[in-house]
Amino acid sequence: MSVWILYETDGRYHQVRSVNTEDAPIPLEINHPVITALRNTDSPLSLDEWKTLQSEEACREAQVFLQDTQSVLVVPIRFEQVLTAFISLGQELSGRHYEIDDQELLRAIAHQVGMLLSHARLAEERTAAAELDALHRFSAFCLHDLKNLAARLSLL
Repeated sequence: MSVWILYETDGRYHQVRSVNTEDAPIPLEINHPVITALRNTDSPLSLDEWKTLQSEEACREAQVFLQDTQSVLVVPIRFEQVLTAFISLGQELSGRHYEIDDQELLRAIAHQVGMLLSHARLAEERTAAAELDALHRFSAFCLHDLKNLAARLSLL
């Protein structure tokens, strides 16, 4: 299992967390075939089924990602309708495929993670707005005092 997050600085998806001890694979571009498929769905994407529906060129382009991660299922995480992150899962230890129930549970978890990201962003924005409001009040108070002192000086 590994977690990939979109870095706004370079617009690519980087692996940020993995259960593997190997080096992280190269970041994925926004137009990578797997990313394109994830942007078009809210449901977990079975890569075995996905490969059968893709052109040979798309499969060749995705082959490095598939070999590096050994992924069989990819779960998109959306924040404000944008693919912010995804989780890639390898083969189950039992050797079975991920069932529909497993995929629906993962979809619900991914939705909840997206909502938590949304709430965290809103909390950050609210904190920033409160700090800016406090700065405005303080500057208005200082300017008012300066204006009063300037008025007294002008009377002298």
